[in-house]
Amino acid sequence: MSLEQPTLDVPLFSLIWIWAPSLIFFVLLDALLLHFLVPGLLKYFKLSENDQKKRLCLPGHTKALLTERLAGTLTAIAISCIGILILSETYEDVIYAKSSLLLPSAYIFTCNFVYDFYRMYRRFSLSKSEYASLSRTLVLLKMIRNQLSFVIHHLLLICGLVIAHHSFRGGRGDFIIGCYFIMELTNPFLNFYFILKEFQMKDTLVFRVNGVLAILVYVFSRILNYPFQYYMYAHQYHNGDYVSAVKGMLLVCHVFSGVGLILQIYWLYGMIRIFVARAKYAFMINKNK
Repeated sequence: MSLEQPTLDVPLFSLIWIWAPSLIFFVLLDALLLHFLVPGLLKYFKLSENDQKKRLCLPGHTKALLTERLAGTLTAIAISCIGILILSETYEDVIYAKSSLLLPSAYIFTCNFVYDFYRMYRRFSLSKSEYASLSRTLVLLKMIRNQLSFVIHHLLLICGLVIAHHSFRGGRGDFIIGCYFIMELTNPFLNFYFILKEFQMKDTLVFRVNGVLAILVYVFSRILNYPFQYYMYAHQYHNGDYVSAVKGMLLVCHVFSGVGLILQIYWLYGMIRIFVARAKYAFMINKNK
């Protein structure tokens, strides 16, 4: 966050020793979920891809979606727990306090977000039967266009985790990176939403409770996260003077935070709009009974 000349934390060429085993782990996790755990869950709960009405997806879509969401949930829980540990180690000095967990976990989870692009593509390529006749490039372009905000989100995460360590951060601000890790607290609720939606459970009490919890956790862990970072920095380094704190930070910090906050508000608006629409629908159904 300061204006000192940044330095590299870890040589880029040395990251192969972190990325290679991490990528192998996420590939194995994906295979375990897709071919063993997810089919087992579908069988145990007596769920089937054919249970959905007017289904237009290709075979395997449900397994691909559940694999993507379960993998995302497991990763989000791990990232959030590590984020809490990082904050507990660094909250007394938001700039210079160091956490030994940050660097290895950041590079490991960077691999996850890279591999998650493939999970996203696999699920999207099976979401409509018409995609079977298209080339992979066209399907990829359609995915980018239809899910642009999620693509930008992943790119920001990857760039933030890699570039922040190598170009701008200079080994400082472990607390700030830990704050970004905490944002993943919302993902289990969001993933559960898509799972319930996949099996036509949008009118259940579980769906409504999950929606309320998702919005509340989203506001506290994502929207309020940004002003909390500025608050901590201003009080520790500028005696609570927010104007001085803003001027003392690099422009890239404001740009990255601003873009991230805009995306978070945009997604929160979408979540609230969906929740209100489902609540109105449920009210009309009960009223007509």
